[in-house]
Amino acid sequence: MFRFSGNNSISKKLVKLVSFIAAGAVLVVLLISTMNDVVTARIEARSHLHVLAEMAALNSASAVMFADKAAAEDTLSALQAHNQILHAELFDKSGQLFASYTRGDHRSEVKMHESSGWNTEVILHPVYVRGENLGTMQVAASLDDMWHGIVLRWVINIAGLAAAFLVGYVLLRRATRSILQPIERLAKATRDIVDHKEYSLRVDKTSDDELGELTEEFNQMLAQIELRDSQLRQNSEALAQTQDAITLRDEDLRIQYVNPAFTVLFGYYLEEVQGTVLSLLPDKPPEPQVDQEELYEIARENGVYRGDVYRQTKNGKIIPISLQISPVRDEKGKLISYVTVLSDITEKKQAEEWIWRQANFDMLTGLPNRHMFYERLQQEILRTDRTKIPFALLFLDLDHFKEVNDTLGHDMGDELLKETAERLLSCVRNTDSVGHANAVSRLGGDEFTIILNDLKDVNNVENVAQRILDKLAEPYYLRGEMVYISTSIGITLYPKDASDAETLIKNADQTMYHAKSKGRNNFSYFTRSMQIAAQKRRTMINDLHNAIENQQFRVVYQPIVDLTTQHIYKAEALIRWQHPEHGVISPADFIPVAEETGMIVEIGDIVFYQAIRQIFKWRKTIHENFQISINKSPVQFLSKNSRCLDWFEHMKKLGLPGESLAIEITEGLMLDQNTVVTDQLLAFRDAGIQVAVDDFGTGYSSLSYLKKFDIDVIKIDKSFVQNLSIHSEDMVLCEAIIVMAHKMGLKVVAEGIETAEQRDLLFGIGCDYGQGYFFSRPLPAEDFEKLVANQENTLKHKPSQHDNIMEAGYP
Repeated sequence: MFRFSGNNSISKKLVKLVSFIAAGAVLVVLLISTMNDVVTARIEARSHLHVLAEMAALNSASAVMFADKAAAEDTLSALQAHNQILHAELFDKSGQLFASYTRGDHRSEVKMHESSGWNTEVILHPVYVRGENLGTMQVAASLDDMWHGIVLRWVINIAGLAAAFLVGYVLLRRATRSILQPIERLAKATRDIVDHKEYSLRVDKTSDDELGELTEEFNQMLAQIELRDSQLRQNSEALAQTQDAITLRDEDLRIQYVNPAFTVLFGYYLEEVQGTVLSLLPDKPPEPQVDQEELYEIARENGVYRGDVYRQTKNGKIIPISLQISPVRDEKGKLISYVTVLSDITEKKQAEEWIWRQANFDMLTGLPNRHMFYERLQQEILRTDRTKIPFALLFLDLDHFKEVNDTLGHDMGDELLKETAERLLSCVRNTDSVGHANAVSRLGGDEFTIILNDLKDVNNVENVAQRILDKLAEPYYLRGEMVYISTSIGITLYPKDASDAETLIKNADQTMYHAKSKGRNNFSYFTRSMQIAAQKRRTMINDLHNAIENQQFRVVYQPIVDLTTQHIYKAEALIRWQHPEHGVISPADFIPVAEETGMIVEIGDIVFYQAIRQIFKWRKTIHENFQISINKSPVQFLSKNSRCLDWFEHMKKLGLPGESLAIEITEGLMLDQNTVVTDQLLAFRDAGIQVAVDDFGTGYSSLSYLKKFDIDVIKIDKSFVQNLSIHSEDMVLCEAIIVMAHKMGLKVVAEGIETAEQRDLLFGIGCDYGQGYFFSRPLPAEDFEKLVANQENTLKHKPSQHDNIMEAGYP
């Protein structure tokens, strides 16, 4: 079978093809000619046999008519002159064999054939005499001679055709080589071009036929390829030299090419990433990023994608990138690839950041400048409008800052401004409820602003303002120079004081100048009501300082009565402030302020030392076991200036035992996990000083704390006593508290007793001590002594009539 593919040359393929076609045509012609010869020869043989059969039938007719069998056989024997006759039979009209003839050399193997075959022919012919059918003549002849002739002719034809085919093949090969020589030159030139990439080669034109035209077209194509190759080399060189990283991805995002700049920027070589879907998306980007597939989908839908993203290098570095993705399509619009250009914009980002900081931050202090302040103020206004939670704006101006610049120079002034910024930031950071580090801004010169947001308690603003005043009042150490400076603060609230930023700033500025006009180093509120309240509080703070210095405080004593014996050998020391202008000021008004400012420590010392003097006296004049209770604020426990050790030393010098003093604490203090509180409570216990829990039942303490801190006394809050009746819930609660305390070995004091019924009920359920206006209001020391003396006289006159004493009460 011929092969028309593989490595055969065109000439061989063409010769084979023509030879195959020619051979096929010759065989077809030969076959048709042979078939025609067979048909023609057979017709001629049949026609000849008909003639012989007719002659034999005519010659045998008389023999059949007269039934002369011998004559009929003689007639049939005459057929032996014809070699092709194999057999002859004569049948009468009844179909019976009348005479026959068989060729001698076939007698043993040939019998009469009833039909023709491929090598024999059988003819039937009737025997007539005067129109009467007397029988039938049947003759069988051999066709061997015919076939011998046909085969001979077929062999002669084959030989002639083979000679002609051989001559034609030789001539065809020569003609084919001549015709295809230009094509061979084109093929050779193509191989040389492919092997050596010599697109400058050209093929000589040798004819003006179609091959000549093909040669010209081929040379023109080479010229275009040479031009395009030159352009591609230039483009490749340009890609290699460009500073931007470039990748080529197929439609499935697999990388096909990366330029050297990509390798330099990201650290990946082409061999590492070729054929992979490399994603440079960082694991933890500085800001949310769009997935790689989504970016390419956007580029595919919009024709291009441009944007700034973050990408991660091979060594894990995250860099800002300017990204451009361009889809590439073929002539039919089918997507075939993507070209991606990635540019490192780190320096651009840094420049933008520097420009942004220049535009929004003060270069000296690093604080937000006026522009940034306005933006954040607008944001806070929008936030407040949404959340309905107000905020405060503090406008600060340093007092006498110009004098620092004039006397020490602007460099020193700059140093002072930088340290002031740090101090302001520390004041804001120290607050747990309002403000944040970026709330502080410098508007210019010595003007600062602070935005305090989430303002749920106005006192928080005042706390921050006071903290700022105290912090800035501390001395500045500037290059060996000690500088003192203060500030004036204007405070205004949004939305109470203004409905827009400009008005809010103007109000704060005006309020700041109002603070300066009041003597500087203070703060002022814009609204009259708040300003009055703040001024009142500020006045109270100043007056408290004066009260401590001028000893305006005095201690009064409320008796604690033993409900069983009616004796008074305990008292609670209570502070009173005798203001020179406003008279007696209630502790409910000044104690919270004293606690906020820390002055409660000094006031507590005043109470202690006055109470200790009375203990020392009354243990001699009233009772040897007389005890005074003093209240100790949680602020005193937590203050660094707490002087409990001095208390112990003072008592020791006076020879007073620890049980002569009791301190009263709140339930909430026991919940404080601060070791300072725990250590001090244990120190009081070790010193023998009793500890009483004041207002018991109103806090959240656990009974386990009573045991942990070795509590001695619990004082039932007056809220359980004031509505006490025989069947009330308060009665049940008081009885439960008393029983529980006694089971734990504690004494119980009931506060707020105002009626004899309350006293009797408490006595009936086992309460140890009573305290309240029924017995006496808090009294100065002299009046307290008179009360005790009167009580003792009363008890002496009626020592055994407890009921009458209970009814009498105390003055």
